[in-house]
Amino acid sequence: MKRLPSLAVADVEGGIDIFKDCLKRLPQTVIAQAVAAKEADCEAKRMAVLGTAWAAEASHRYQTLLEMLVQEEVEKYIIDVEDAAFLRRYLVGHSEGGS
Repeated sequence: MKRLPSLAVADVEGGIDIFKDCLKRLPQTVIAQAVAAKEADCEAKRMAVLGTAWAAEASHRYQTLLEMLVQEEVEKYIIDVEDAAFLRRYLVGHSEGGS
């Protein structure tokens, strides 16, 4: 990995002065556009995070729905098994005595 040259405090301070001088020379419309572009970038990232969060929420809600449907089917199955057992006992008990 290539090492960057170390900077002295004076170098950083000089760079700040150059940067400020360049900003003073830029038209206000350019600075306003740079701010607007940065705001749009932040908003796009925020929306991406929000979209991901909603996708996770949708997945969670769908999983809950599937679990509810499975529970409904299990309850129906239990009732059907109980009904079949009752009918088997009833029919077997009556078919032997009634025939």
